[in-house]
Amino acid sequence: MNKKLKINLRVVVFHTVRFFIKLYRFFILLCISKRINRITNNSKYCFLKDQEPLTEEEYEIAKNVCQHIRHMLSIRNDFIDKKGMDPEIHMPRANWSADKGFNRLTERILSSDKMIINHLRLFSQIFTGYSLVWQYKKEGIPLLDDVPKDLDSDILKRRNPKQKEILLYCDALKKLPEELCLSLPNKFGEIGYLINGKIVNFDAYVYLERVVLMYEANVINELIQLEKAGKTPVILEIGAGYGGLAYFLKKLLPRSRYIIVDIPESLVFSAIYLSILFKDQKNVLFENTGSDLTCEGPGFTFLSNYLFDEILKSGIKFDLVINTLSMSEMSENQIRYYCEGIRSKLKDNGVFFEQNLDIRHIGFQNAQSIIREYFPWHMRVFSNILLLITQGTPNIWSINSYKKRYHYNPKFIFKLRNIILNSIF
Repeated sequence: MNKKLKINLRVVVFHTVRFFIKLYRFFILLCISKRINRITNNSKYCFLKDQEPLTEEEYEIAKNVCQHIRHMLSIRNDFIDKKGMDPEIHMPRANWSADKGFNRLTERILSSDKMIINHLRLFSQIFTGYSLVWQYKKEGIPLLDDVPKDLDSDILKRRNPKQKEILLYCDALKKLPEELCLSLPNKFGEIGYLINGKIVNFDAYVYLERVVLMYEANVINELIQLEKAGKTPVILEIGAGYGGLAYFLKKLLPRSRYIIVDIPESLVFSAIYLSILFKDQKNVLFENTGSDLTCEGPGFTFLSNYLFDEILKSGIKFDLVINTLSMSEMSENQIRYYCEGIRSKLKDNGVFFEQNLDIRHIGFQNAQSIIREYFPWHMRVFSNILLLITQGTPNIWSINSYKKRYHYNPKFIFKLRNIILNSIF
């Protein structure tokens, strides 16, 4: 009898807890829905007609980038063969292999069509999964071939006033210092709700999220202090997508030298986007081995992935290395190759910030299980500011103890909230 009673009690407790979790989820969704409606009902929208078009000078910059990228692609196979490099590491693999349809999109960008370059952001859903054209994030949305006609009229019908990222973005802005209240520029077809003069959409939030996580872990502050001391922070981002995170960080760290390593098919996006938005800085598309990779002063250096060994041979050391989402989409050999390189090129007080998903269930990788083999110190990053961390698990990796320098201590209640809200969404 006692045994049956214990079993019955466990069942009752289980179903009671389950009921309250469902009830909590319902009230959270209801509150969020009401708050989002209040925000969007009082907000204007930034359409394509509101965009700042490219100048002739900026269009020439874009054409020059396309010319360089076409050259990188034309020599890649021969270069890898002649150097005896492993194609499994230096050619696009896993989620970025040639059979994924990404090449067709790259060809459209490399055509240097002015209409497409002017609306570059409409073609960048491959990086974040969010379609500005369709106004939602979903697997299987077809990639664009051209800029759709009468898109503003369609967006007027499609815009989604209930996107949770709108609330998350606005909530974060209330808690951040002014210099961290960042937004994307109304250029290249960036569209979204206009809230306090800032364009808000899914991509704007996810890039702000990563900046906030690095800010709360005191990574950003240390780099700002370097700049105040008259030094140039050196940052490496492996797989920068179209350049959204790099744009935010460059706004915060204008004196930084920011190196982006990516496959040429992706590099064309970030190189066009950032070379135009920061055209007054010294930006370099590195192509030639044997030349000096070191570039003094602020600006961007764009480097094809098959030239990553040039970084390893150089004297460059990094204050910060970043990878978000793309490592788990690489092959295991590629992840190990980059981890070995990052470990050798981090400064003694440098850190590696990454935020990746475990996507083994769809045939890819859990990057963090591999990364931990290369770095003796690790800290998972939680947030006291963000209501929700939307994509992947954020971590900081280092060759030295990070806590001794930063004393990072997120409050337990915020850790719990992050975990619960992530489970709801």
